[in-house]
Amino acid sequence: MIIIDRKATGKNMREYRRAYDCTVKELANILDVEPFTVYAYESGRKMPSLDVFINMCHYYGREWNDLIIYKGD
Repeated sequence: MIIIDRKATGKNMREYRRAYDCTVKELANILDVEPFTVYAYESGRKMPSLDVFINMCHYYGREWNDLIIYKGD
């Protein structure tokens, strides 16, 4: 079984945001969410909805599997 590692995925999302020199507030505006929601994604407390996740991938110019980190067998 493959399971998404939410904390590692959140950390990965934060690293991409920082690499693009983007603040939490700027990314929140781009994704049309609140800044606290971006913090929740980056801490692993919450995963983005599919449409938000797709927009994030488009913004970074990455495929979905570049952002998601898996754990499991």
